[in-house]
Amino acid sequence: SLSELDLGFILWCTDGVTVSNPPADDKGHPTNPRHTHASGGAIFPISVYVIVERVRGLVRGTYRFDSHVGCLQPLDYATEVDEGKEGHIPSSPLQAAIRTTYPHTSSESKSEAEAGYQSWADDASVLVVLCANEGLVKQRQGYYANASQDLIKMEVGMIAQNTLLAVSALEHMGATPMA
Repeated sequence: SLSELDLGFILWCTDGVTVSNPPADDKGHPTNPRHTHASGGAIFPISVYVIVERVRGLVRGTYRFDSHVGCLQPLDYATEVDEGKEGHIPSSPLQAAIRTTYPHTSSESKSEAEAGYQSWADDASVLVVLCANEGLVKQRQGYYANASQDLIKMEVGMIAQNTLLAVSALEHMGATPMA
């Protein structure tokens, strides 16, 4: 199973801070912390959430990744798990939304519904969820407001690529992106 250290590596690559207090620019203006990915206007409108199912050292639940501190902040839905007992873990609204299964047909023409709605997301140890705050981008007005959706899509793509590269660096892991 996935270790807490492996998850930490994946999340740092996803949205880690590389320089917390960068020097002022050439005009003496303060600059924002630098991340592992670029962001138009240094706005960084993407939040990273993590749905933990099976990670050694972590309680199952939904967390927000705080890239500035490099830690997971449990949301109200995180629950204690009684070791050795299989039981129902309450789902957060985020978990419920991400687990929506879209039926599809296999080569044998059996729908996923007929197969019992098997879903790879249900078997994942961790789900990394990227959420955009378009309002944050639009606050900048001008170019940023007009191009907010394009900037967000580009940033999400860069972040997702970083996540996939981090997972591929861990020999015993696999990842599947979904939109």
